[in-house]
Amino acid sequence: MMEFPSNFTQKFWSLLCEPFIQCTNECFEKGEMSRSQKQALITLIEKKGKDRTLLENWRPISLVNVDAKIVSKVIATRKKMFYLALFITIKARPLYW
Repeated sequence: MMEFPSNFTQKFWSLLCEPFIQCTNECFEKGEMSRSQKQALITLIEKKGKDRTLLENWRPISLVNVDAKIVSKVIATRKKMFYLALFITIKARPLYW
């Protein structure tokens, strides 16, 4: 899938949804994301109100592909729901030692 800024993705999600799902399913079938989905751009941003000439007043951030962010969020949410259901199931059972 092509790389789009997050605000573009949000605005046009109704049009991008189906191709995104197809692309994501293909990635799961292959067991690997595309090259652009695996890339991140590391850049520096300044700490507000600090001297910009000193390196310690900057911090690195990784700009990750929007596709990868969406897939990561979906997986994390599903895992959270699974673990919560598992925890409730375990809590509901009496423990015998």
